Amino acid sequence: VLRYCSPEVEYLMISCRPHYLPREFSSILFVAVYLPPQTYAGTKTALNELYKAISKQENAHPEAALLVAGDFNAGKLKSVLPHFNQHVKCDNEHKKPCLRRF
Repeated sequence: VLRYCSPEVEYLMISCRPHYLPREFSSILFVAVYLPPQTYAGTKTALNELYKAISKQENAHPEAALLVAGDFNAGKLKSVLPHFNQHVKCDNEHKKPCLRRF
């Protein structure tokens, strides 16, 4: 379990090893992230801190599945981790329900 809290970013990272897990994955890493609304400089610092933490875990656990969930108000995770894909692209600012068909 890793956790980090600063004025720029908060995250909690946990590793799980469920009993039934496909052989391709050694474990599952979950990362919960909150980036508060802020200036560009603060967002850049926050994304760099997040990049360092995620890269460290990717290197330590290369066969783990990694899921990142969070409120990325001002930042784009793809700017520091280009191999990640965002699956839910919903603006929650206007309090409209976001329904996606998968």
